[in-house]
Amino acid sequence: MYKFIFQRFQHNPKNVGAIVPLSQSVAAQFIKHLSMRSDAAPWKILKAGAGKGKIIRSLVAHMKAHDTLDVVEINPESCNLLKSRYEADKRVSIHCMPILDWQPKIQYDFIVSTLPMNSFIPSFVNDVLNHYKHLGNQEAICTYVEYIGIGKLKSLFANKEARKIIIERRKILNTFHKNHLLEKNKVFANLLPCYVYHLKLHPTYAPNLKSAPLSDRINVQKG
Repeated sequence: MYKFIFQRFQHNPKNVGAIVPLSQSVAAQFIKHLSMRSDAAPWKILKAGAGKGKIIRSLVAHMKAHDTLDVVEINPESCNLLKSRYEADKRVSIHCMPILDWQPKIQYDFIVSTLPMNSFIPSFVNDVLNHYKHLGNQEAICTYVEYIGIGKLKSLFANKEARKIIIERRKILNTFHKNHLLEKNKVFANLLPCYVYHLKLHPTYAPNLKSAPLSDRINVQKG
C-alpha cells in the first residue's frame, strides 16, 4: 500500500490527501470536542470536504437531537452519495460547491475540515483559513488533519519555484497555528501518520468545554 501511495504521489502529488483513508483513531480525534462538550445547547457543525465519509459518520453518531450538520463538498458524485445516505436525517444537509462559495446566514460552533491544505496554493490556504474564521462564532473550534512528512516529501520532488510555494504555504499555516492552536495530536494509528489540529478561531473567548486549555502541546496517540 505504501508503494502504491508513493507511486500515486509521483504521478500527481496534489491528490495524495484524497487517496489515503482516515482511520477510526483519526475520526475519534476529529469529533473529540463534539463528544466532550458540556453544554446542552444545539451545535451548528460544518464539514468542509466529504472525503470517504468516515468523519461524517462519526460526527452524525455523536450529534444530539437538535444539532445540525452542513457538509460542503465540491465533487458531485460524492454529494449525490451523501444525499442518498443521509436523506432521512433532517439534521444533515449536503451542499455541492467550493467551500469559499459557501456563505450561510449562520455561524458555526464547530468546523471540521479534511481539505488537503498542503496541496493548495498559499493564497487559497490563506483564504480558506480566513473563511473559517468568518464562518465560526465567538467560541468556534476548527479541526483539520495534516499528514506527517508529506510536505518534506513534496519538497524532494519540487523545483526551486515549487519549493518557494511550499515554504510560503508553511509560513501561513504556522502563523495561523501560533495564533489559534488549542491542541495538536499526533496519530500513528493511520495508514499515513498524521497530525490533527484543534484551533480556536477566536482565541480571546474561552470555549464552553469540559477541558480545553489553550496550549501548543503535542499529544501522541498510537491507537
